[in-house]
Amino acid sequence: MVRFAACSGRSSGMLWLAICLMALGPASGLQGQDASQWVQGIVRDKDGQPAADVEVRIQPQSITAKTAADGTFTLQYPRQSLFGQTITAQNAAGDLQAYRFFQWQRTGNEKPPESVELTLEPPAKVKIQVHDGADKPLAGVRVVAIADHSHKISGETDANGLVEVLIPATARLRTVFAKAPKLGFDYVTLINEQEFYNNVAAVPATRPPTEPVVLVLDGGRTLEIKLVDGDGKPMSDTGIYPWLFNKGGNAIEHFNTAFVVDEFSTKTNASGIATFDWLPQWEISDKFVFWPITNNSNQQRSRWTCRRPRAASRSKLHVE
Repeated sequence: MVRFAACSGRSSGMLWLAICLMALGPASGLQGQDASQWVQGIVRDKDGQPAADVEVRIQPQSITAKTAADGTFTLQYPRQSLFGQTITAQNAAGDLQAYRFFQWQRTGNEKPPESVELTLEPPAKVKIQVHDGADKPLAGVRVVAIADHSHKISGETDANGLVEVLIPATARLRTVFAKAPKLGFDYVTLINEQEFYNNVAAVPATRPPTEPVVLVLDGGRTLEIKLVDGDGKPMSDTGIYPWLFNKGGNAIEHFNTAFVVDEFSTKTNASGIATFDWLPQWEISDKFVFWPITNNSNQQRSRWTCRRPRAASRSKLHVE
């Protein structure tokens, strides 16, 4: 269990939060897995023939394997833990892909398949446009598309602020986002997020947008968070991330970063301070929730009220 004590103060004109963490016990994990229970399957082409030398990946763990001459593969990941995971496959060129999402919601005694079958087919192409608040294209910005639970497809914008990503044909494209230091953060949801969380099986696959998805980075606000342990000592090299964003002001359009923590987490420096310099101008929920990431502790979230600065400059985020 991790306990929090939060306080705020001023340092060089920037407000910060101090979070006290106390580790009360180690977290448990999967150990001693039987290798015979690894995920196994086969990849075929559109004609039903085995596809050799194809990369197969399970996400979000990023465990990979190559198919054998007969199209079969083995992923060193326990089959009973498949629910909530995604398995993908693609050829070397990336122009043929396969995809299967195992929803975490189950009924009765549903069990994972003994063998996973994947069929390669051409992916859908989605264009994304990123510009600043003055409609100026932004080059070199990382853009990420999320399908279903946590399948990520990423790219970087060109000189015109454009990037094209390839989405597996059977994937449900949920969210597209862009984030950059000082420039800010923006996202677009493409399915009903509330329905997805309540009953993912009821959410149909949607056609990828034919027009470019537009993201606007209109400047980032900055927040410093200081992490200290139970003795008040700074915790260095410790990750922390903001949990929820709500651009539309309703549950349908919120964005849960827990599915892609690696994209949003920041590590503390030697003084125990983590800096977030991309928090969006548009955030209207007036609250941010942060999760620390600790190796030997369970986690408990805490919330701080975030008030917009009253000064003309919106480069700082005031927290109390």
